[in-house]
Amino acid sequence: MAAKRPPVLDRIDIKILAALQRDGRSTNDKLAATVALSPRACLERVRRLEAAGIIVGYQAVIELARTLSRGKRPKRTILFVLFGSEELGGPGNKYFLEHSPVPLDHIAVNLEFEMIGRPDPAVPAGQLWLTGFERSNLGPELVKHGAHLVADPHPKEEFFQRSDNYALAQRGIVAQTISSFGLHQDYHRPSDELSKIDFNYMTTVIESMVKPVSWLADTDWKPAWTAGGKP
Repeated sequence: MAAKRPPVLDRIDIKILAALQRDGRSTNDKLAATVALSPRACLERVRRLEAAGIIVGYQAVIELARTLSRGKRPKRTILFVLFGSEELGGPGNKYFLEHSPVPLDHIAVNLEFEMIGRPDPAVPAGQLWLTGFERSNLGPELVKHGAHLVADPHPKEEFFQRSDNYALAQRGIVAQTISSFGLHQDYHRPSDELSKIDFNYMTTVIESMVKPVSWLADTDWKPAWTAGGKP
């Protein structure tokens, strides 16, 4: 069975994402009026973007970028990258690795955010989890600086190897993913609708990462793999 192609974003999709970034709780009717679509056409586009996992990931990355850009310039450069097509073999991460704006050996760490729109009942309230927590000293150090992070509670799912971070890890970069995916049944289905996103939780956990990520960007400390942790 052929793999399903990810959606190609047009100018209307970009307008929808921008509108949701300004007001994530907007009703469909209000959103449709903002982007000049009928309510039905708007809802179909939103559901397509939700099923592809684009809306939540976009929100997290852009909000962190916006918040961190307001502070003083850190010692390190921060690259905000939106990978695409993970399920098709990762052409997004492959393109980045082949066209990185900086030498790969200059990248201190890759910290990916994926599927943080709902809390995972397998971890304490208000917590996120980090794939491959035991593979490096990154997670424990972020926790020391205020990150609400625990180890991935679903090791049998092998999420460390299944996300875009793995391609970078294979090139020697300490690369891990932050998530709160609780193995819900809406994964990659049209039923994964905007109404099921817990915006209060998502806002709280994004804000919880600002201080530790700011520290990471402004420190001379560099994450390292633990013994046997490097893939």
